[in-house]
Amino acid sequence: MSQPDNARNPQAKVDNRFNESLADEVDELRSSLNSIQSLVSTALILIVVFSTCVNIYLLLQTLSMRSQLHHDAVLSENVTEKIVANMGEFYGRLNDYASKHPEFRAVISKYDHYFKTGSSPAK
Repeated sequence: MSQPDNARNPQAKVDNRFNESLADEVDELRSSLNSIQSLVSTALILIVVFSTCVNIYLLLQTLSMRSQLHHDAVLSENVTEKIVANMGEFYGRLNDYASKHPEFRAVISKYDHYFKTGSSPAK
């Protein structure tokens, strides 16, 4: 009877065990690599989803602010028109009062340029 090659050659036994342990380590490394690849892929997908959600939120905020700005601009314009109209009426009444009370003419003359230019007095 002939003995198997492994029994005759002790070096072959060591080589087989070494090759088996290397194969196990390679399989373990492949498993780790697949795990890391799936984690990175999941992280990238989550980053894209989060970024998309943030962009949508910012778009909605921008649209909301533009709408509010337009509304405030119209409101401000209406208020300004009313103030200018009331200011003209007030200026007319002050002039009527000044025409009846000459001592008040000096006071109103200090502020004539504010009513004519439409700006408010400095404080």
